[in-house]
Amino acid sequence: MMTESIVISQLLQVPTEIPHGLGQSVMATGLWMPPAGFAMLAFLPISSMLLTRFGGRITLAVGAMGVGLGYLLAVFMSDAPWKMMFVASVASAGVGIGYAAMPALILRNVPREEAALSVGVNALMRSIGTTVSGAVMAIVLTSSTMTDPGTGSQESRAAPSPLVGGHARRVLQ
Repeated sequence: MMTESIVISQLLQVPTEIPHGLGQSVMATGLWMPPAGFAMLAFLPISSMLLTRFGGRITLAVGAMGVGLGYLLAVFMSDAPWKMMFVASVASAGVGIGYAAMPALILRNVPREEAALSVGVNALMRSIGTTVSGAVMAIVLTSSTMTDPGTGSQESRAAPSPLVGGHARRVLQ
């Protein structure tokens, strides 16, 4: 989730002088991002229905497929701000579904005496994963910034970012 926010923000702000640049200001970028949060919120009832009907494992898998679909769409839909907003919304819907499934899975698979501890450790690991993912993305983005000799503008080579950040977050969780 953090990786998605960082990468999409970066891609939206790339100057239009760069071939894939969308040239959005910081303010415009900020306004393109809230629909992703609303998508996460809108999919919570669907997550609840999936949890009730199919259980935590299937619900988590559906959430992971939603995130994967969002990232796959990003490969083909990164040429307009509204498309990036759609991509972020799809991935965020998957995150919302998956985040709802994790506590249900944990509570189903740990002894009753350790339920609070287990859910607390899950929340802690989410925080660590998000923080480390953001730090890794900052390293990737700043280490791969290039200056265009023709225009003098700087471009971030953010293409590998979702893969690197997602992997770092997955390893830590």
